[in-house]
Amino acid sequence: MNLLLATMLGLFLGAALAFLVEQLDQSIMAPDDLEWKLGIPLLGSIPRLPETENLLEALEDRRTPLAESYLSLFTALRFTTSHGAPRVIFMTSSRAAEGKSTSSVALARNFAQLGKKVLLIDADMRDPSIHHMLKLTNSGGLTNVLAGADDLQRFIQKGPHEKMAVMTAGPIPPNPDRKSVV
Repeated sequence: MNLLLATMLGLFLGAALAFLVEQLDQSIMAPDDLEWKLGIPLLGSIPRLPETENLLEALEDRRTPLAESYLSLFTALRFTTSHGAPRVIFMTSSRAAEGKSTSSVALARNFAQLGKKVLLIDADMRDPSIHHMLKLTNSGGLTNVLAGADDLQRFIQKGPHEKMAVMTAGPIPPNPDRKSVV
């Protein structure tokens, strides 16, 4: 009788603990969770691009899932306000390698193809990557402008589309948290 009672109590406590952990879990596992937990609409969902593929080549074929998802996001952005797409879009994420640079390049490319003038600024000061994606130089850019450079045009490069310009991050600034060795 004690063994049966202990088993039943253990099962009940295990189920109660599993339920409690599930209720306390605030992570977003599926796109629907975003709307349900945060109360904001989902503009789009983008599949992960395999590391072996080139972004610009993958976007050229509009029938690929990647190109279709970025076109869907682009369309959703155009209807977010009564005046069309916002003039400034800031891309951020909670973790590294979630696709900020890839999404920024794809959206900038889509706006440029629509005929809008676009300036894409790589503000990732830890691990800039837009210059790699677009095969541009990174000898000067946003860090120079933030340091007080007067000639902004000097740091703006032509992008892959006629209406698209790019300002790379520029030289990576020193990290003030690291101790320098003399």
